[in-house]
Amino acid sequence: MTMDNEEGEEGLERLIPVNWQNLGIGYRELLERLEDPSLDGKDIEEQDEGGILVAGVGKAGYDITKKSEEWRRGYYGVLMGAANTAEHLDDWVNDKTRDIWFPKNQMRGPSNPKPKPIKVGSPPPPKEENCEKAYDPPEKFYMRILTTKGFTEKQRVDAALAYAAWLDFKKAPEAAMEMYKWAIDISTSSDSSSSLIDPNTHTLYINAGPPSENLLNTSTALAIHHATNSEISKSLPIFLSILRARKNLPAPKESMIDTLIAEEVEAPMWKTVWNFLKETLSPPAYPPAPSDGTSSPFRDSKELCEEAVLMTYIGEILYTSNAGLKSKEDGLAWTREAVDISEVELRKKRGLDKESKRTCKSCLEVGLGNWQRMVGNLAEEERLKKSNGEGPKSGWLGFGTKVETTGRWEAEESVEVKWDERLGFGIEFEFALATLPLGTEDPEPEQGHTDCELNVQWHIVNALKPKGFRIASQIQWERDRKAWENGDLDTEPDPIDILWMVKHDDTIQFPTAQVGTYKWYKVEICTPALAFSPWNLRHVWDLLRIITRRYRLNCNQSCGLHIHVSTAKKEFTLDILRNLMGLIFTFERQLEQCHPSYRIHSNSFTFPLRDHGNINQNFGPGENFSCSDRNWKEEWMLDRQQKGLSHKLPPACSEIDSLAAIFSAMSKAELVKKFESDEDLRLGYNIGFLDEPYPDSFKRTIEFRQHQSTTKPEFIECWLSIYCRLVDVARQTAGASNGEKVFRRFLLDHIGGSVDDFGLVMLLVDLGLMKEAEHYSMQMANRWDVRPPRRSMQCLDSGSM
Repeated sequence: MTMDNEEGEEGLERLIPVNWQNLGIGYRELLERLEDPSLDGKDIEEQDEGGILVAGVGKAGYDITKKSEEWRRGYYGVLMGAANTAEHLDDWVNDKTRDIWFPKNQMRGPSNPKPKPIKVGSPPPPKEENCEKAYDPPEKFYMRILTTKGFTEKQRVDAALAYAAWLDFKKAPEAAMEMYKWAIDISTSSDSSSSLIDPNTHTLYINAGPPSENLLNTSTALAIHHATNSEISKSLPIFLSILRARKNLPAPKESMIDTLIAEEVEAPMWKTVWNFLKETLSPPAYPPAPSDGTSSPFRDSKELCEEAVLMTYIGEILYTSNAGLKSKEDGLAWTREAVDISEVELRKKRGLDKESKRTCKSCLEVGLGNWQRMVGNLAEEERLKKSNGEGPKSGWLGFGTKVETTGRWEAEESVEVKWDERLGFGIEFEFALATLPLGTEDPEPEQGHTDCELNVQWHIVNALKPKGFRIASQIQWERDRKAWENGDLDTEPDPIDILWMVKHDDTIQFPTAQVGTYKWYKVEICTPALAFSPWNLRHVWDLLRIITRRYRLNCNQSCGLHIHVSTAKKEFTLDILRNLMGLIFTFERQLEQCHPSYRIHSNSFTFPLRDHGNINQNFGPGENFSCSDRNWKEEWMLDRQQKGLSHKLPPACSEIDSLAAIFSAMSKAELVKKFESDEDLRLGYNIGFLDEPYPDSFKRTIEFRQHQSTTKPEFIECWLSIYCRLVDVARQTAGASNGEKVFRRFLLDHIGGSVDDFGLVMLLVDLGLMKEAEHYSMQMANRWDVRPPRRSMQCLDSGSM
């Protein structure tokens, strides 16, 4: 259970499916206990003899002023949680004869002549005459908060806004408007002045002084209400008045620490690690009381993010107002500024708490998305005018042939946002896809997946193209390529024109338990080369959401998830590659803890560098790492097998010598050969695309192959962030003499260390990846297959001496 109602629902549903029925019962029992005078409800009082009754809702709230602040805050959290649960259970009914809850659309009766089929194995659907509403309506809990004596102004305002948002969702804008007015009355009740807001237009007065946090939030919610109900003439003035008010907020009081450079106030690394471990392992203290919202906020980083949110709303309203090209350009300008502010605030090392970062990141994602769509639409209109002959028809002096020019919005569409130019990435998703043979009954009809045998690649392409994905199937690509080679196609197929690709992968296996039920296909979906940005990540998550809802996917142990990382349009230099491979080689054992053991030891396509890379193998006499005799090696391994000894070849040199060999490489081709394997297998890290000369002029990336297959965005994003960070560190330290010395010293200090002494979580903390450290600490704590500590490479097994 969580009291963070802004992120609790999203966070719970992202991690595990929420059982709203059990949650509702739990909240009901909690409320009974908290309101029972013989249990936790001592000292709560009725506000009138016999209690106040509210029409259509029931009993009003209590007087809880004698209870402690912590109790009142917990009681408020339970009421808000119950209201949120009631919203999810609003369309559920209870079969009184069996005391079983069902969605209302499964009920059989006159009001629902076509009930939705129930899941196989579930109890039979209820009859309408046996049903009653399963849970109390949300307004019961919201009104309980609004009529309780003892809650803070902010708590009552938040409840009123949540109730108004619920009424908006239920298509009751008039009732929602009355609730927004009530929220405004609450937010102005603590101020002696009644001239903060215009009672008719609800805009904030410029010269009335700084408004309270509650009034700012309430006015913003009211403006959003008007905008969602297509009342732009009402919403835009409110947004503009709120923005003026926020820009006029007082500046925060500056302390001595605020005048220092960020690096000068950072705690030592040992203290950072210690604080992280202490917060992870020890129970947290009860959080202090939050602000009651009656005071005016300072114009700090958090408020700047709120200003960016307002600019995003204003930009969207102006762009969609159908007031002509000028209005669209103004909307785009507002959106640009919102993106710039969000970017600047997110890059700051101090000033934003967790909630503010979430707000700023969300604003940046929405702003980038709006920006791309706005520019794309304007560019499309420009191209359409050009194709209709409305563009320029002559040269600069008015004569001569038509000059082909790139329009203003086409040019802006081709310019990447500077924030997105840091690194590039691509992802390869592998999974088995199940379809039903023709004439077979669907064992899971309620899931809504595709129910018949199909041509999978083309079907996926046709499902994604209408959603805006430029995608093609491998089958069609190969046919077009062959047609071009035979002279039947005028233009050579270019991968850049395709972007997304649906392929077949023979390494994928089918789940044996379901082979007889479905017809299976081996599917791989490849993203295009993308800039590492929230917008592009969300684009990938959109694809995952579509295919997981439409198709039956199986991510078994034969499936993997590969990412490619590049330095975008800049060269992957030798210095960067040496730094990166030194970093990966040093901490390979720590990075292996991200994955289950079968991806490391049982998959012939993802073996570790230290165990199977040429850099560590002594295949024969000589000092050349890249030279081996395959026949000699096979005979050597057969001899060891007959003697019952380990099949692993001994390392050619110590770990420190191997690290020195990495940094002494004179070319990228030499490094590529060191990190290949002359055995009949593939390694978890593939730098072959950087060989000299380039084997693929289009793909100049490093491939990371060890992650298990998944369609969960949070898992993919954490893993992608780690390796993008490794590439970024390698790039930042390349060519900087002082930075490179510190970097190599860091590697030498840890090259022979134990994973027990310096594990994955501590490495991620050192890299500044706190979110990823928290994620993998939880994953490792819940995994049964965490591998035992590995022996150092210098400890040779007894049979190799």
